[in-house]
Amino acid sequence: MDHDRNYKETAVKYGCSYSQVYSWVRKYDRQGTDGLNDNRGHCKKEENLTDKEK
Repeated sequence: MDHDRNYKETAVKYGCSYSQVYSWVRKYDRQGTDGLNDNRGHCKKEENLTDKEK
């Protein structure tokens, strides 16, 4: 974001696709950092997490 949204250069630097970087930026623009959370699958309840998982 600080470098004029250079998606291509960012994708090369982090080893992912241009479209993935573009998707992350769109999510960030719409929802801020909450939009970048991975909400796939089922989350364990806090009381069921081990110390390492916490």
